[in-house]
Amino acid sequence: MKKDEKDDNRDLHTFASFVHGSLFSLHTLGFVYNLKRGNYKTAIFHGGAAMFDLICTKEHLDVTRNKKDKVEKK
Repeated sequence: MKKDEKDDNRDLHTFASFVHGSLFSLHTLGFVYNLKRGNYKTAIFHGGAAMFDLICTKEHLDVTRNKKDKVEKK
């Protein structure tokens, strides 16, 4: 998939940001739960996955916002 084709799918990026945001919240919950239970290795993995989902959410929202700004400027 070319970069231009990927940027044209605002609805897909909006849905992807929702999914990654949901995964971020679930991984954060798993991080806190495992910290309280003393499962530090699992907590570290949940924390890493949460940060990955947070970054992906931001990237998808940036694509959506940039595309929206380009449409409004025309």
